[in-house]
Amino acid sequence: MHQEEVIQTYLDVLSGSRKRFPNHFFSGVDGRQRAILVTRYLIERRLEIPIEQIPEKVTAELLWKYRLRPVANVQGWHFSQLMEQCYPEHVKAWHFRQVSNGYWQQENGRTRLIDAVRYVIEEECHIPVEEIPKRVTHAFFKQHNLYGAFNQFGQSTYETINAAYPGRFFPWQFHTVPMNYWKDAANVETAMEWLVFEVLKMESYEAVYPIIQIKHFVENDLQGLLIRRFHNRITEVRAWVAARCSSLATIPLS
Repeated sequence: MHQEEVIQTYLDVLSGSRKRFPNHFFSGVDGRQRAILVTRYLIERRLEIPIEQIPEKVTAELLWKYRLRPVANVQGWHFSQLMEQCYPEHVKAWHFRQVSNGYWQQENGRTRLIDAVRYVIEEECHIPVEEIPKRVTHAFFKQHNLYGAFNQFGQSTYETINAAYPGRFFPWQFHTVPMNYWKDAANVETAMEWLVFEVLKMESYEAVYPIIQIKHFVENDLQGLLIRRFHNRITEVRAWVAARCSSLATIPLS
């Protein structure tokens, strides 16, 4: 069936001169192409909506009003998937005011989450990976319509980014760490080991004891650790270090 015939069949259904589409009209591979054809016809030619305005002006309610809900259902698509199928180079589900129910939770939900976060960071915002902790914040996800995805990770910037870039960053490199993060002794231990051995390049805690300063925490995004665990006091930091060095056990802490 030629494109003109497909569109005319759709117009006949819209006008009521035809009660329904022919059986299996939107089934299979050919049906998929027909579904895309009539959807794009409606949006671009009948409603005359420019492609760049689709996320703002096209909603599920609008398409269903023009008899496209059963068309999408035959292919097993919800609204977001229908839009992505019709405009794969221009439209992403999260560009719309609201994604379809279950979009982030269904079988492929986690893959969609990761793909969406990476796409926005790398393709839309062109943020270098090393700058992510400084530029991606709580507000970033809301600004780019990724709040639904953000919610799946408990609104934690670190957890969301860690899903997309596993093991690439530490929690303290972001503007905020997960709630109660510094109350966990294991997290304190990990951060201190990173600071002492990776950043300051010390060979032991004994070596770092006489030189460690508050500026080392400030310069390496560990102000939260300094404040929450050590109450912004270098004496408490040195006490923590000394407790891990048998040779420093008798050194007075000042």
